[in-house]
Amino acid sequence: LVVGRDGYFGFTSPTDAARQVIFNANRGSAADTIANINWQWNSKNVAQIRGVAGADTTNKDDGHLAFFTSAANSLVERLRIDSAGKVGINREATQHPLESSGRLLLGLTSDSRTTSMIISGNSSNSASQSQLHMDSGTASISNNDSLGIIRFGATGDRRGADIRGVGD
Repeated sequence: LVVGRDGYFGFTSPTDAARQVIFNANRGSAADTIANINWQWNSKNVAQIRGVAGADTTNKDDGHLAFFTSAANSLVERLRIDSAGKVGINREATQHPLESSGRLLLGLTSDSRTTSMIISGNSSNSASQSQLHMDSGTASISNNDSLGIIRFGATGDRRGADIRGVGD
């Protein structure tokens, strides 16, 4: 390990061998933190990557990576990659390969959104609302209460078609 006067550090090797940083801890409980990498601004944590022990406390051979950011000096988990490779955005537990709490926009992020897919949902109340919308007027699938709409063609486009269903 080489530490320079400028505060930078690096690893050297007499050969072209791979370098490693190893954090080894014998944690006893699932979800215990094994190690943190912290970013600080004026001695306050503003970001963190956390290595977290997995559920197998017998073999101790699984774990998660959790990514945190801070607002108002409080670290909050924003993304987790679990031991099965599933990614959770703004949520810890995931059942599917990619899960997000809140709206998820895939594609261009500009205001024009000429090529994008927006997936959003809200199941926090009995009047659940969900939507899958592909911009450029290609297709839109919506659910608002018990009314379901599948729309092909741009909004207001007379050449398009709507398929609507009313629930029980």
